[in-house]
Amino acid sequence: MKTVFIFTFFCVSIANTFAQDVITLRNGDEIKALVQEIGDEDVKYKMYENPNGPNYTLKKSGIFMIRYANGSRDVFTDNAAPVTSAPANPSARTNQQNGQNWANQQQNPAIDYVAFTQLKRNDAAMEAFLRQNDAALYNQFHKGVKLRRSGKGLLISGLIVTGAGLGLMVVGLMDTDDYGEVTEDGLIVASTGYLGIIVGQTLTVASIPLSIVGKNLKKRAVNSYEEKYFSNRTSYQPSLDFVFTGNGLGLALKF
Repeated sequence: MKTVFIFTFFCVSIANTFAQDVITLRNGDEIKALVQEIGDEDVKYKMYENPNGPNYTLKKSGIFMIRYANGSRDVFTDNAAPVTSAPANPSARTNQQNGQNWANQQQNPAIDYVAFTQLKRNDAAMEAFLRQNDAALYNQFHKGVKLRRSGKGLLISGLIVTGAGLGLMVVGLMDTDDYGEVTEDGLIVASTGYLGIIVGQTLTVASIPLSIVGKNLKKRAVNSYEEKYFSNRTSYQPSLDFVFTGNGLGLALKF
């Protein structure tokens, strides 16, 4: 029990260390930061790796989005005024407005092709962009992001549980008596570790189809936007996708 408690405390401590703000620039670059102040024209922040260091300043005109540690976001429009959004799904009214925005901009894409391709490196930036410009593709991309996130969560959980299981198994097998035999308590700990390995590997395997399906949904949403607005810049490529059927999970080659 003491070993399990220490491991659980260690995992929680690691999770807490990843809280940070992320500033996404209009060129697609990301800055891990601790945002201090958002002024009329500038944003002041500290480097995440050096929270006690000096303040840095960025012009709002060069910032596309700020994603805060709590999951909320500020998306900066062309006039540098932020549009704040919560991590929850948008309402039907917002989707309707986004659909109207897309209809108005169908002939004139919101950004040029080079800037759009740079957004591909950042799921949060692409998601915020599609939410403002195309509701249908945003919903598809958002679903893909959620599936990928679920797959990643299962993968991380699987690796952690597997590692914990291995640790418990080793600890249990090392708990021997004076005759070199594994004690009863050691067998219990080792058995618990073995069960943890099985559960961890199950979670790891389950993460694979979720990640692949999510990745394909995101890719199709981005490709669809390119075909609508930059048809002269893109060419369609066949893809091998995981699909859900009436009989379970299968593969489909799409042309």
